Amino acid sequence: MKLKRLMYMLPCLLLLLAMTACGQDQQQTALLSSTPVEATFMLEPSQPAARDNVTFAVTVTQDGKPVDDASEVIFEWWKEVLPATFQNDGLYIAKQPITEPGSYFVYYHVSARDSHTMKKIPFTVTATKEPSASATTQDSPVETIAGSQPEQSGTHDHGTTRH
Repeated sequence: MKLKRLMYMLPCLLLLLAMTACGQDQQQTALLSSTPVEATFMLEPSQPAARDNVTFAVTVTQDGKPVDDASEVIFEWWKEVLPATFQNDGLYIAKQPITEPGSYFVYYHVSARDSHTMKKIPFTVTATKEPSASATTQDSPVETIAGSQPEQSGTHDHGTTRH
């Protein structure tokens, strides 16, 4: 009697195993064929001047649809890592004041839906136009802490720190 029961259960078990294996193959194929996540970078203002509060932004999409569930979106600027905040429709932003004119790079990193994308973006910060007869300009970026002023003529002003 146990042998008869085993004869009926064995084909059912084999069928169940075959169906499970086919299901896993289909899931793996679906994951491999998925479209990668894409990110479109924006800088606001597009031509920043020194002392501007700059907004770094990326719009994240997959198959042309907004990705609102990215696990991480960050911007690396100078020696800082700025975590982005989700806005809506796949838009993630971070803001940073830039005090010195010069040429800079920002890297964005987007981790979403089992993929990671990053890109290095160059941008230039122009000198502010101040109504001063003794205004000086600098051709290269100077490492400063956000909100601080560079030393000039032996005196300096700490300004206000923005948080």
